[in-house]
Amino acid sequence: MKPIFKIFNLDEFDIKDFHILSDEEKKKFEKILAENSREYWAKSRIILRQQLAILKNCKPEKINFSYMEFGKPYLEDSNIHFNISHSKNYLLFAYSKGTKVGVDIQYIDLKKNTTSLESRLLTKNELENFSSLNDFKRKKEFYKYWCLKEALSKVNGKGLQEIYSKMEIVFDGSLVKYQDIECELVNGPEGFYSSIAWKRRPSDRQ
Repeated sequence: MKPIFKIFNLDEFDIKDFHILSDEEKKKFEKILAENSREYWAKSRIILRQQLAILKNCKPEKINFSYMEFGKPYLEDSNIHFNISHSKNYLLFAYSKGTKVGVDIQYIDLKKNTTSLESRLLTKNELENFSSLNDFKRKKEFYKYWCLKEALSKVNGKGLQEIYSKMEIVFDGSLVKYQDIECELVNGPEGFYSSIAWKRRPSDRQ
């Protein structure tokens, strides 16, 4: 079952509800040196708690997170699966009941030299397909593939531990299917790519 997602403009929020964060989250907040990054991080955690509180019908400060091996948060004793990603001033949040979820939002930085990233994150076939594109189109395609791979890898909590250069992106219509995971791009703010991924249940597989 496809996850439900929401995108938030963090500039439209403040941190007046900072008190709902846990002591551990407050300590992490203090360790983030850049003021803008620190505020965006706090806003993201506040929104995450508020959204999960609505789903669980409890107070945001009562949400207790557990963490997978590589840092993905989850809720014990709950069928609610969720994931968040933020880039610049936007936060992407998605959840599903009973199905693991991964998301990513990527700012498309056309001024950035992505050559080294492309060689690390794309497969041999993908690099060959990109080689015929001009610089503008190649960068756009690179960020799209990077966004999809991030969401796919986050479903199982691996994130950057996944070897992206061995993860081939193959479209089946608007969907990308990789092992037992499906992924697709979703509508988001201009200048960004946004994607959601979810683990197919046995009943969904053909």
